Amino acid sequence: MKINLFRLGLFLAFLLLLLTQSCSKSSGQGGADLTTANLPPDTSADQRRSPDYYYLKLPEDVSGDTSRSLQNFSFATFLDTEVNLDLKLYDVKGVTDAQIADYQKRGLIDQLLSKQPVNATVVIKNIRENRPVFVGKTDASGKLKVKLMLQPSFDNCTLEVIRNHAAKKAFELNKMTEFSAINRAVSLVETNTTAEEPPLPDADGDSIPDVYDAFPNDPLRAFQYDLPVVRFLTVAFEDNFPNLGDGDFNDFIARYYATKITNADNKVVEIQGIAEAVARSAGYDHRFGIVIKFPGATGQVTLTYNNYAGTPVSTSAYAATDKANLIIFNNTKQAFTRLNGGSGVNNGYNDRPKSNGHSTNFKITFATPIDATLIDEAPFDPYIYVHNTGYDIHLLGKSPLSPTNNPMGSSFRDANGYPRGLLVPVDWAHPIESTFIESAYPRFVPWRTSFGMTDTDWYLTRVNSLVVQQDFFSSSQIRNEYMGQALYNGDALIVNIQTNGQVSYLNSSDPQYVYNGSYTYNAATKLMHINFTTVDLIDSTCAVAPCPVLASFPAALFVIDPALTDLQINGVVDNTLSATLTQTNTPLSFYRRNGFGPFDE
Repeated sequence: MKINLFRLGLFLAFLLLLLTQSCSKSSGQGGADLTTANLPPDTSADQRRSPDYYYLKLPEDVSGDTSRSLQNFSFATFLDTEVNLDLKLYDVKGVTDAQIADYQKRGLIDQLLSKQPVNATVVIKNIRENRPVFVGKTDASGKLKVKLMLQPSFDNCTLEVIRNHAAKKAFELNKMTEFSAINRAVSLVETNTTAEEPPLPDADGDSIPDVYDAFPNDPLRAFQYDLPVVRFLTVAFEDNFPNLGDGDFNDFIARYYATKITNADNKVVEIQGIAEAVARSAGYDHRFGIVIKFPGATGQVTLTYNNYAGTPVSTSAYAATDKANLIIFNNTKQAFTRLNGGSGVNNGYNDRPKSNGHSTNFKITFATPIDATLIDEAPFDPYIYVHNTGYDIHLLGKSPLSPTNNPMGSSFRDANGYPRGLLVPVDWAHPIESTFIESAYPRFVPWRTSFGMTDTDWYLTRVNSLVVQQDFFSSSQIRNEYMGQALYNGDALIVNIQTNGQVSYLNSSDPQYVYNGSYTYNAATKLMHINFTTVDLIDSTCAVAPCPVLASFPAALFVIDPALTDLQINGVVDNTLSATLTQTNTPLSFYRRNGFGPFDE
């Protein structure tokens, strides 16, 4: 009797165990607690497969870009494109093919989503130059939103997503300016192989690898990107408000750019910038300023005023809340120095002596880093205040100063629809005095009448006799940089020339050396002579340009071809420089790479 009871107890315990396992399986099928313990082993799976193998099995990347429309045409030659990323990180370490197939069959593939934060570094690079135009980081949920101000003829880009222990993703962003928003949902994968890769060096411990960190030794700063992306814009005003005047847009012209500096969490810690007086053909005197708004925040503003040679002459500092009204030049009449002496001269006629513009550096530092979306995007709000009339003049879509003397209800568009301020993304050759903009730039008409949908680069086609030719090798504080290429002695030669007097040559063969020097330029003969000072051996395999210097040597240790020391500058047309190596008659084809300022130094 006792033996039978004992056997019965064992049978009941075994039955209870079976019922428990059955309930567990039923719960998993409902999706609340999926288990794969019952799946057969995948004897054919190689757990060291590449990430690309898993991308074929995981959800595909999704693109939902938004085309640009006719709305909000403001006569600005810059186009804003918003980039929205939504990353999902799948952890497939130790997961077999059979398990992935089972998840897919049940519609439960998101069970493989990693429970870790999905922070990843995002790099957007100009394809032609392989140069970053934006570097930032997604938040813990894998999301990133950034607005880029683009030149209408902006090149195609690549977007890379990089995360330690995860496979890198990269795809092209072609014809970005045709879209107001680039929307992408992107899958990342973490496999056994990627998990074994060592993390990239991070000297300051801010979670941003040094190779992507603009400030690798500063944990409070990580990224910087330029506003606008091309790091250069020209603003031109007519000052006869509320009338248009003669429509030559040369009463006052300035150029400027800014750089946003953020921490590892994409919070803005500082805005830096520089503005320079370019030309002036007006009887009136003006104040030129730039308003930058940052609602709810306080920043410390610092302004440094420089003379025509870039030498600081005075500074100003103050605290600003909600917005900063940066007074770049209080009197535009005093913002120029004639090359042969004197100051305050007009600078807009072909028959007037050339004058060099003064410049102002500005900086806004935030004690508490703030969300980038709370700060004005470029081009901000440049304006002139006309001392003679008491009126302030802005770009279309901007509000007058507060308080203002402007007539009630007036706008910054005249009765015929023309603006009183223009933005141009190049070193602009402005119309000569009393020449209407549409006479000097014929393609301005179709651009205006199509509301900016065609002829977006109208500023590149001009009537040379009706514009003021610029000296592209002046001592400009916002300097130009030209990149040229040529085939020389069977080797691809890359040449960079900066209008601050620096030049470098890069050979394409291995090992790669950069020959650095300074030049003197004779504007009368158009001859440039280069004195080489150093030669750098660079790491040409680096991920982000400029590549690190592995070693540096005095130029005297190298035999430098004398043909490289002299250039004949043949001319500049629509920002494209033409030059020739004088001793070999080898032509170099250049383009203006960017407008730069002192924050690259």
